[in-house]
Amino acid sequence: MSGTLDSTPQSAFDLDVYVSSSCDSRGSGEGEQVVGSLQVSTTASTIVSFTFQSQSSTPLAGGVVTATATRTSSGDTSEFSACVPLS
Repeated sequence: MSGTLDSTPQSAFDLDVYVSSSCDSRGSGEGEQVVGSLQVSTTASTIVSFTFQSQSSTPLAGGVVTATATRTSSGDTSEFSACVPLS
């Protein structure tokens, strides 16, 4: 799966990726099961694209995926992203 992060310019982030059975009422995931993480860094334009390949044995089909971003330098963590259905 692929996505983009738009955040603080020229900063490193740890992205934690989760799978859940459904979205919550606001359209975000609940982070029922962590399936992996990756590190990314934004550019001066604040946007970085990424591709995530799960190494988890958790079946991903039929649920939704969501993520959080934690700024490496400060430890500040975002709310859960919008959830995306998995097929």
